[in-house]
Amino acid sequence: MSRSINKKKNKKVVGKKTMVSIVGSSLAILLMVTGCSISKGSEQNASNVTTESSQSESANNESGSGSGYKDGTYTGSASGFKGDVTVNVVVSGGNISNIKIVSTNDDREFFQRAESVIDEILNSQSTDVSVVSGATYSSNGIIDAVNNALESAK
Repeated sequence: MSRSINKKKNKKVVGKKTMVSIVGSSLAILLMVTGCSISKGSEQNASNVTTESSQSESANNESGSGSGYKDGTYTGSASGFKGDVTVNVVVSGGNISNIKIVSTNDDREFFQRAESVIDEILNSQSTDVSVVSGATYSSNGIIDAVNNALESAK
């Protein structure tokens, strides 16, 4: 007796949910490899590196050149990673001469990295500076607080 065996290729059917999961995982890996982040919590996870967004930077850096401000000491606050960042900005001779952090609740490790934007602001006399990768929210907090302080110096 001869049997006819119908051999079909083993094909696995992937459902829609599985495909969405695969695509989502692939996107997450791609974002990590390219240095992007999709979550605010990435500052706390050293394996996720957050890069600056030029769109976010231009929205946060409206003050431009520092020259032409009224002399004095001005205080400004803005949101950092874990609450407000408060700064004192000293203007002398119409230029930004000093920026001091008054208070922050951000994690010290990340905030110390973000503080490098202060030197960049002082050197360029502008808040149009790059944020620190991996400390984006803290960097933006400092930049925005300086911008808010400088509003009073105009």
